[in-house]
Amino acid sequence: MSSISRGTGERYSTRRLKDYLRANFYLRNISPGDKLVSHRELSKQLHISPTTALRLYEELESEGLLDSKERSGTFLKHVGIPADRGARDVEMFRIVRDTAERLKVLNASSDQFIRLLLHYMGAGSREDFKFGFVAHREAYELAAWTLQRNSVALSLVQLSPDPEDGNWTRAVLAKDKTIRCVVATYLHVDLAISVAKEFDRHVLMARPERISAKSFFAPPDGRTRYVLARDPHTAEDIRMLLRRIFGDEEASQFVVASLEDQEVLREMEAHAEEITVSPMARTQAAARFGPQKRLKSMPANLSDDTIHEMLFHYLFS
Repeated sequence: MSSISRGTGERYSTRRLKDYLRANFYLRNISPGDKLVSHRELSKQLHISPTTALRLYEELESEGLLDSKERSGTFLKHVGIPADRGARDVEMFRIVRDTAERLKVLNASSDQFIRLLLHYMGAGSREDFKFGFVAHREAYELAAWTLQRNSVALSLVQLSPDPEDGNWTRAVLAKDKTIRCVVATYLHVDLAISVAKEFDRHVLMARPERISAKSFFAPPDGRTRYVLARDPHTAEDIRMLLRRIFGDEEASQFVVASLEDQEVLREMEAHAEEITVSPMARTQAAARFGPQKRLKSMPANLSDDTIHEMLFHYLFS
């Protein structure tokens, strides 16, 4: 088990030690059955008393993670995630597993990764790192909601109320140096790449959830498809996206509206059997249409892969 340095007097908990063991496991530094350092050596590495180190080992053994053998030492039994762990922990360890593969490219040390991972998981937060989002208000709020739903505590700010306004976006980036990475929806990624290059920022494209996106973007096959967004700007973005995907003729088979388009809403009430709805408009759509219409959720605009990329930049940039 590799060493890890901590300041004198810093308190260690069983959770912190478990995080350390799991991170080393996912980095393939240790495997089930490997012998760990003695509790006295652990006390030196963590700058804690031998009594505290022994207590940590005993607590992890009582939880089934370690196996202590008399005169032989302490061995790693497993690092499985118990079923009752919170969603945030489960998500974080999945990110650890995926990120460990990418570390090979960066030649990052395991201790550096563990330090940053623990930093993210509660030892402190980065005040110097925000994500700027290039999209209209509804898309921005959906992205923030998706992060919150996944219990991922990243700071996301909207760069401009009008994503076509490059000057506004540039002014925000020039003023706020803590916006270190620019994230953009598909329609606005060209502007994001341009301003990110100009201000030496990282840039990511927000990719939608795979399964929902495949269903949503299926060809219309001659049938009229109804789509409902909350805001007019988002409705127009969806129309533009459909034209890019299918061309003008097939895209015309989609009827796209916002909650403000009363005439189209009446058409939906009269003719639609199923309506694809933005998550931000679902509550109002359900109140308007009731159980008479099938409401299918539009994909969230931040997929798991996008969130993992954001966390990767947050940890290592």
